[in-house]
Order: sequence, then structure tokens, then C-alpha cells
Amino acid sequence: MLPVSYLLRNLGRRPLRTGLTVAGISLVVAVYFLMGSVAETLVRSFRSTGGADEVVIVQAGAMTIDYSSVDRSSLTYVQTLDGVAHRDGSPLVSPELAVGTVFRHRDRDQKASLRGVTALAPSVYGQVRLAAGEWPGRGRRAAVGRSLAAKLDLEMGDELEIEGDRWRIVGILDSGGRVHDQEIWLDLEELAAAANRKSYSSYTLRVEDPAAAERLVETCLLY
Repeated sequence: MLPVSYLLRNLGRRPLRTGLTVAGISLVVAVYFLMGSVAETLVRSFRSTGGADEVVIVQAGAMTIDYSSVDRSSLTYVQTLDGVAHRDGSPLVSPELAVGTVFRHRDRDQKASLRGVTALAPSVYGQVRLAAGEWPGRGRRAAVGRSLAAKLDLEMGDELEIEGDRWRIVGILDSGGRVHDQEIWLDLEELAAAANRKSYSSYTLRVEDPAAAERLVETCLLY
């Protein structure tokens, strides 16, 4: 076995190579812990957002919903998955578009997360209700989360400049302190046109029971 002094002496003879090796190892370790932290944050966000009978489907490998891209043609497949709950014959699947943006209100720029939804979203999200007004719909109409509205002094009837267009606040959302209280909900197709997005970001769906959620997740992982 070589003595430690010999090893240390050799390290000193090639300082550049030694430094690069140490830097490379440190970078790999840092990236490993960073990716683990991001994944853990994403999981905590999903758990705090929905209930045991809600499932969110995003693009494989996407770190956040904002960076997820799901082809629109997959909607029919998701709607026919075993375990998806139905209401009045319709599968409770909400295709959605998530966009992080800067909007303008009263001559001030503000950051916000936009969520494009369909008319089915209120039936899918059991923990989101209207505190006032109406759900978003066609015609540049927006529903704003309660916490965001309080923070930025947003009121019913206010106009927001989003993606170059003016949207009128028609509703205030209340999700009981969950992430949706910080969001702005818009009509899915209206937001897709304004942001020039051709795909969905995710699907949120309601299942028949928590056990069905586990089976459904396993099915999605197979594909």
C-alpha cells in the first residue's frame, strides 16, 4: 500500500488537474442535491394542492408544470383510463395550460401564474370554490385567487393586461390556502391563443377512489 504522503505529494505536482477533478466531483454532487430538492418541492406542491382522489399528469421529466408539454391528442386516452370518475356521463378530466407571466395592473407590472382551464374544471377541483363572481370563460374573462387579489389589491371588474390583451376580473377563487389562491384562471383556449401555445401543460383528473388513483398512476408509468 502506498503511503499517504506519496499520494499528497503527487496531488501537489498537478494542481490544475487536481483542481478540475475536485471541481467536477463537487459539481456532480451539487446537481444531485439540487435535482432532489426540486423534485421534493414539486411533490410537496402536488400534495398540498389536491386531494386523495385527484391525479395530475405532466410530461415525463418535467420539473414543473410550467415546463411540461403534453400533446393535445392524448386527451382521449386520458379520458378513457380505468378509474376516472364521471359526472353526467362526462369523464372528470381537466386539460390545462400553465403559463408564468408578468401582467400589468394600474400601470404596475406584477408576476403571476396563469392556469388555462375548461368549464369542467370546477367539477374536477373539489377544493376550489368561488368566493365571489363567476368562473372564467370565453371573452377575456379571468378569475383571480383570493390571496393574490388581496396582495395586489385586485377587485372584481378590474382589467389586467395579460399577454398583450386586456382581461376583466369576473371571479375570486378560494382554495383554502392552497396554491390556487395565488393563481389567475383563464379560459383554456383563450389563453392558448394569447400565449401562442399549441399543447397542454397537464391534465388534472378526479378518480373514483384513492385506490383507483394508485392504479391509474401505475398505468400512466407504463406508457
